[in-house]
This record gives sequence, structure tokens and C-alpha cells, in this order.
Amino acid sequence: MKYEIKSEKAFTITGPMITTSTEQGMNFKKIPMFWDEIMQDETYSILKDNLSEKGIMGVISNFNLATKTFDYYIAIEYKGQNLDYPKLNIPESTWVKFLGFGKLPEGIQDIFKRIPKWFEDHPEYIRLGHTELELYSGETDSSGNTGYEVWIPISDNEK
Repeated sequence: MKYEIKSEKAFTITGPMITTSTEQGMNFKKIPMFWDEIMQDETYSILKDNLSEKGIMGVISNFNLATKTFDYYIAIEYKGQNLDYPKLNIPESTWVKFLGFGKLPEGIQDIFKRIPKWFEDHPEYIRLGHTELELYSGETDSSGNTGYEVWIPISDNEK
């Protein structure tokens, strides 16, 4: 997997949110359905009209190990826009950014399935659990492939 490691300042996101579960792969079904809903109503246009340089994001937060649930936002960076969506603060972090180009949602799902192996192969890093991001470039080729990144917050493993 292509990746880079970079630090980013704190920022805030805003956008519609659902809660989903990892039980029986429910998240791999429910999140694409959520994207379909957002793309079919005025919400996607509203978000697109208020973009920052980070573009449209899928944001995973509030993972609960006991219930295997988490919140998922389809969001943009909040820059004071007058939008009636929940907001979430993303802390300053060092991120491993996995880079991809391909079909959605399969490409993003493939990266998430391969991330545990990446951490096995890179024991010098610890996966932090506060927030994980999907960023979409908006660029699509004639075959329907698009650019995307998955950001996972990390810290050095000081064993």
C-alpha cells in the first residue's frame, strides 16, 4: 500500500452522521447506503458548495469496543459555514495516510481491511483510536475510478 506519514493541525468537521456497527460487516453495507442517500438528496450539493481544500470526507469517530459501534460522518471541514449539521473536533495528530485510486466503495474497504497488517509490519507505530478519515479527491477517470486517502492517527511505539 502506498502511504505517507504527516502531521496535521487540529480542525473541525461538519456533516450528516449515522451510527453503525462492525457486527457481521454491517458497516460495509450501511455506509455505502448512507453515501447513496446523501448523493440523491440536496445534502451532497450543500456540502460541495461549502468545500475547503480537504474536500468531502468520510469520518469515523466514537468507536465503542463494547458495542462494536461507531459514528460515521459525511463531512467537510468547518470554516464557520451556516450549516445545520453536527460538528466534530479533530485533534492535532500525526497520521499515516494511505493513498488509493480505484472503484468505490471497494477501494476504501480494501484499505481498511489491510490496515491491521500494515500495523503488524510497522510495530514502530501505534494506531490511535480517536478518529479515522477518508478523503476523496473528486477526480474520476473515464473508467469510474477515483482518488482517495485513508488517514489513521498514529504515535511512536516507545516500548
